[in-house]
Amino acid sequence: MRRSSFPIVLLLAACSSVGHERLATAKVDTLPGHIISVTSAGPTAWADTSAGWHLVPAGTIAGEAGTAGELINPQSLAVDASGRIYVADSKPEVIKVFGPDGRFLHTIGREGEGPGEFKAAYLAVRGSTLVVHDPRLARTSTFDTSGTLLRSWKTSCCYYSSIGMDTAGRISIITTATPEQKRYANYVRYRLDGTFVDTIFVPQAGEAKYWTVRQGKNMMMSMPTPASPRTESTLNPLGGVLYGYSASYRIVASGTGRDTTAVFGRAWSAEPISSAWRHATVERMVSSIGRDYPAASLRESFREDEIPGSFPAFDGIAVDGLGNRWVRRAGADSLHTAFDVFDATGRWLGPVIAPRNIPAYDVVWTDDAVYFASESDDGTPSVARYRIEKGNR
Repeated sequence: MRRSSFPIVLLLAACSSVGHERLATAKVDTLPGHIISVTSAGPTAWADTSAGWHLVPAGTIAGEAGTAGELINPQSLAVDASGRIYVADSKPEVIKVFGPDGRFLHTIGREGEGPGEFKAAYLAVRGSTLVVHDPRLARTSTFDTSGTLLRSWKTSCCYYSSIGMDTAGRISIITTATPEQKRYANYVRYRLDGTFVDTIFVPQAGEAKYWTVRQGKNMMMSMPTPASPRTESTLNPLGGVLYGYSASYRIVASGTGRDTTAVFGRAWSAEPISSAWRHATVERMVSSIGRDYPAASLRESFREDEIPGSFPAFDGIAVDGLGNRWVRRAGADSLHTAFDVFDATGRWLGPVIAPRNIPAYDVVWTDDAVYFASESDDGTPSVARYRIEKGNR
C-alpha cells in the first residue's frame, strides 16, 4: 500500500501577494489514524488566473484524410513518456499511433475476436507496455509499443470506462459491483502478467439522482440529473484513488478505498442555478438526444424542477503525471472550463481557466499536457492537445 508523505513545513510557507491578491495559508491537521487533512481558505500560490498556471493550445492530431492515420471516431487515448499518442479509433476498431509532432506512425491491432484483436478498446500505457481492455470481449491484452501482442487474459465485461496503470505497473479496470457492494464502484487491479492483485472499492457517498426515460413499461435510457451531486472519482497514477461527494468540497485520497491516507479541499460557496439555465439545458438535451428517442418521452422525464437550485462543488477530478490534482469546477459557463489545481499534498495552488470546454472524462493528463478527443474547426475528428504552462506569462 502506498502512503503519501506530506511536508507540512512547506505547506505553511505561502503568504505573499500575486496580482495584488493576498494569498492564503493551507491549514494542516492530523486526524485520528494519522490521516492528514489539508484545507485551504483561499489560493496559496496564485489568486488571479492571469498570474498562475495556464492551459495553452498546442495543436491537434488528426492524421491525413484518406490515409491509414485519418481519425474517424476517436475514443480512448493514452500518451507515453516519449510523447507518442495512442488513439483507439473505431469504424473499424484499431489503435493509431502518432509521434509527439502529430505525425502518424503505425497501427496496433484490428477489429475482431482473435488474438491481438478487439471489439472496443480502452487504453493505458507505461514504459514499453500498452494495455488494451475490451469490455465487449471481457478481455485485457498487453502489447509492446511497436504493436506486438504480449499476452491476454479474461477480465470484466460491459463497463465502458477509462482504465489506468500506476507507477508500480498495476493495471486498474473498473467493473460492476455485486449486489452486496452496490455502494461501491470497483476497480480490479492486475499485474502486467495478468495476475490478480486486489480490488479498489470507491465508497459512493450520498445518493446520485437520475433521469430515466421510459416508453410504456420499458426503460430506454438513464442518465444523471444535470448539476445533481454525486460521487466523483479518479485513479491516481501514483497509486490508489481519489474520490469525493460533490455536495461539499472535500476529497479523499485512498490506497484501496478501504483506507484514507489524506483528505483535502477548500472553502466553497455554491453557485446558484438560474431558471434560464435549467430551461436551456433541458431544451439542449431534448434536441440532442431526440434524434434517438421520442421527444415526448424525453420531455416527460427531463423535468426542469428536478434540477437543483445550485451547482455542486465540482464535477470531475483528474491527476497529472506529477501528482497535481485538477478538480473541475461545476458552473454555468459552457464555453470554458474552470479548474482548481491542488498539489500532491492537497494544498490549493489556485484557479485555472481553460479557453474551451474540456470534458470531465476520457481525458489524459501527463506531466506537462492534457489530451482529449475533439473536433477541428472544420468538424474533422481529432485529438486536442493543451500544454500545462506554469508560472507567470
